[in-house]
Amino acid sequence: MKISALAEATDIDRTSTYRLVNTLQSMGYLLRRGEDGAISLTSKMANISDGFRDDDLIAQAITPFIHDLTHTVLWPSDFATFSEGAVTVQVTTHKLSPMSVHRAVVGRHHSLFRSALGRAMLSVMTQKEIDTASVVAQLETSNSEYIWDRKAIRKLIGDVRKAGYASSVGESETNISAIALPLRVRSVVGAVNIVFFRSAMTPQIAADRYLEPLKACVRKVKKTLSS
Repeated sequence: MKISALAEATDIDRTSTYRLVNTLQSMGYLLRRGEDGAISLTSKMANISDGFRDDDLIAQAITPFIHDLTHTVLWPSDFATFSEGAVTVQVTTHKLSPMSVHRAVVGRHHSLFRSALGRAMLSVMTQKEIDTASVVAQLETSNSEYIWDRKAIRKLIGDVRKAGYASSVGESETNISAIALPLRVRSVVGAVNIVFFRSAMTPQIAADRYLEPLKACVRKVKKTLSS
């Protein structure tokens, strides 16, 4: 593409576009053709895109919607993915919620079998994915009652699918409960939860009050990523 066309396409003035192109060229990300000055990408650009994962894209997409969810229900929420053998929180609203006692939540790991997030993820995994995840979870956790026990895992998944949401009561933390829904986009297996004090309500009451806003959050993320 020629720089004039690039400036028009990006709505950046031509002087700034030339400056940006020159900078990227000096760093090795662009090449300029000698005969007409047209620019193209170099293989070095692949180093940037190779480090970008679908998890990152979904985390960016969900952030405004999970913030809106917390403003609606007040209780905090987390978005987590199953990656690198763990259920890992990627986005959280604990710092936005007046009902949270936690702050440093991003990067925290949860149990695949005991947490609402993990159980929601299991409900949308294939059997092959479940078997693989179980092997990894055995190495990372002490949830031995579920490992290799397909019957127990099937019951766990069946309960989630029948209820229409996953839940946990005092299993990740003694005084904390949660409900969660899966959020699967392409190769990413994720989930969104709503966290609340165990003493405040049961998962059933939480679902009666907050499941519809949680579903709406998931729908909006999927719609955004499919557009």
